[in-house]
Amino acid sequence: MRRSKINTPGIEDRVLMAAFALLRKPGLRAEFKHGRWIVTHPPTGARWCVSDGEGPSSADGFQFIEMPKLEEE
Repeated sequence: MRRSKINTPGIEDRVLMAAFALLRKPGLRAEFKHGRWIVTHPPTGARWCVSDGEGPSSADGFQFIEMPKLEEE
């Protein structure tokens, strides 16, 4: 199974550490929704979908794909 699809506290910690290593934003949060991890930066509203990845744009086997900001209602 792909690690980005596993919902455990250990994977959550690894997702957050990898996200900080690449994105360099304090206050990141991770939430498991609809079978995948979503990383958010509450101060700016930025969001990233987490997937498995390799290479310079990844960390610890995870890559982060920026998602559109949610519209405020």
